[in-house]
Amino acid sequence: MSDSKTPVFQCPEHQQAFAKSYAHANSACELITEYGTPPLPNTFALMYAYAAQSDESVVIAVNEMLERGSFSQYEIDQVYNMHLGGSDDAEKREGIGREVEQQLSSVLDLVGTGVENSDQFELALKQIQQAVSNSDSTAPVSAAITRLLSENQRMSEQSHHLIEGLQESKRQIERLQKELETVRNESLRDPLTKIYNRRAFDMRLSAEIDSASKQQSELCL
Repeated sequence: MSDSKTPVFQCPEHQQAFAKSYAHANSACELITEYGTPPLPNTFALMYAYAAQSDESVVIAVNEMLERGSFSQYEIDQVYNMHLGGSDDAEKREGIGREVEQQLSSVLDLVGTGVENSDQFELALKQIQQAVSNSDSTAPVSAAITRLLSENQRMSEQSHHLIEGLQESKRQIERLQKELETVRNESLRDPLTKIYNRRAFDMRLSAEIDSASKQQSELCL
């Protein structure tokens, strides 16, 4: 075990790992310098992953760029977003999707409860009607009225709880829809400059091509 006063990067058990990290970082910087690309965070992250050989898909994509001899920041961002970026957005969307599923399940449960309560109320009304029809005295009528009022009160309270539950689910679903829209918009813009990225361009291009095809007009960007 290392001395607690010794810097972490000087600890024997960590020196090899740090040496590899420094080597990968140095290789990334050399590639950035050699190809004259701006040393932006996305570029460094991509070149570091390439130097570390940590992801085969990254290695293949970067090799294709290097073989061409030159590439733009636009191409770097495209490869980064495809292989390294967007994982947070995907996780957020997945989390929101799970929450939406839970809220929809709650709505179905509430609707099922409402249907069950309605059936019970209908059955109670039929029983009251039958009791009144088969009686020649006023006592059963009085009892029927009392039960009817009780059932009506119970149904009113259950309907109130049902409406409250549906309204809460509606609010939660609306909140999740806004969060999903925020994540979607963020995924279409560069996190630093907020300028629309390649994904946004591809979506717009696809929409324009589809529109031009349907209207049988020339493509205009």
